[in-house]
Amino acid sequence: MNKTYQTSLSDSHRSTIAVILKDKRKRKHSLREIVDAVFCMLKTGCQRRMLPQDFPNRQLVYYCFNKRKRDGSIEEIHERFRDLTRRNAGKKQSPGLGLTDSQSVKTTRSGGLCRRTDGGKKTKGRKRHVEIPILKTCQDYCRRRLWR
Repeated sequence: MNKTYQTSLSDSHRSTIAVILKDKRKRKHSLREIVDAVFCMLKTGCQRRMLPQDFPNRQLVYYCFNKRKRDGSIEEIHERFRDLTRRNAGKKQSPGLGLTDSQSVKTTRSGGLCRRTDGGKKTKGRKRHVEIPILKTCQDYCRRRLWR
């Protein structure tokens, strides 16, 4: 593949992925091209059949993606990139998890400027929001359940 796309990974990102995807055998298409094709599909939302001709065969790309998904490499790549992004933004390495809920509360006519109508519940009054932080063990459980 000679042409570079906006979705093509930089060399530093490729070195991060190379540690996870340990490519030991000789291939007709490099793993870089396959990873770039997967990222192109994910970023642009194009269908497999609509992949540009610069990328490897669509069946090969799909096979490699499914294989890496089954062995957990895709999840590990996602976690590494998430951690790098959060570290570069100056945040904690792992994100927090919380539940957000809203409640509509009826008020009187003298409710002031904050008094509005909640169209979904057909209630005149105020809407208040609550966020509840959740423990990390619960976060790990939720992450495992989502990937199944």
